Amino acid sequence: MALNALGSAVSDEGGSLAFPLTTVKAGVDALGAIVEIVNREWAEKIIIGESKNLDGTPNKVQEAIEKFKKDLEV
Repeated sequence: MALNALGSAVSDEGGSLAFPLTTVKAGVDALGAIVEIVNREWAEKIIIGESKNLDGTPNKVQEAIEKFKKDLEV
């Protein structure tokens, strides 16, 4: 299973509430789109969620998330 889209949100100044911003189509252009959002919104942090099976073990979506996270760190 692969990622189809990534959701983005911004928080209030206290970081306690998140407000939906947009979705980004997964694929080769996703990293650049996220960088554009980070720059436009003056983001200080990026929070990346996890995807796990009901028993708490990572699933195939989590594998794609981990790869994207590594690409984002570069």
